[in-house]
Amino acid sequence: FETASAWRKLVSACREALALAGAAASSVAGLAVTGMRHGLVLVDRGGEVLLAVPTVDARAAGQGMRLAQDRGDEFFRLTGRHPAPLLAAARLLWFREERPAECERVHAVLGAAEWVASRLTGAYAAEATQAGESLLFTLAERAWSAALIRSLGLPRAIFPPVLQAGTTLGALTAAAADVLGVKAGIPVAVGCADTQSALLSSLVLEPGAAALIGGTTAPVIQCQAGAMLDGEKRSWTGHHVVPGRFLLESNAGQLGAMLSWSAALLHGELPDAVPAFLSEAALAPPG
Repeated sequence: FETASAWRKLVSACREALALAGAAASSVAGLAVTGMRHGLVLVDRGGEVLLAVPTVDARAAGQGMRLAQDRGDEFFRLTGRHPAPLLAAARLLWFREERPAECERVHAVLGAAEWVASRLTGAYAAEATQAGESLLFTLAERAWSAALIRSLGLPRAIFPPVLQAGTTLGALTAAAADVLGVKAGIPVAVGCADTQSALLSSLVLEPGAAALIGGTTAPVIQCQAGAMLDGEKRSWTGHHVVPGRFLLESNAGQLGAMLSWSAALLHGELPDAVPAFLSEAALAPPG
């Protein structure tokens, strides 16, 4: 994804939210960033973006399939994930094979939300619900796996320290505050993945509680007290934003993505078909 454009859109959205709320800059007490899982941004020591890919990017298909074939059971046992092209480990191998000179310049491996947080503070940090999607973060220790990283020939130093969601990452810089229209120096907290944020806001916090998160796809998730692994690898095991809690996750398939597809099919002449589609749907009774 094009990071300069993404930053401009985020700034515009923040300013619009303040305006619609009639909120003064001084009323904003702090910020945090959440974002879709599986996005990846690689930056050099000066913060320049070397690679930025969204969730739906299949360029590492070959590397993901090789990892699955050669070491799938090992990775699943340690990380709760079976190797796939959308996970950071496969994408890092692709980057090293296809762009070796740029790979040597990588200073930090970040999720998309973590990259935005670095733009706000100048600080780099990882967080368990995001790092847990990398294939290089353990279930048992809730930490980067130096052994897995080393086995892939990657430097451990490019993986940032792990901080708990809700803790302070740093203060909002003057430059970021100026473009966002808020006060400099307010705290920027470590955020978490979008799916886990939805669980938090839905109060799905205790073992046994479950939810379906309706987004681009439809994750179906149950909160667990321990890390339960599916022997047939049909589901994922991951970290809850609450320390000590784990998630067992399946997926009911395309949801928002099919909504967009259906809207475009019926209203292809419009630049944004979804509002028209939903307006028509609202006129019909349920069912």
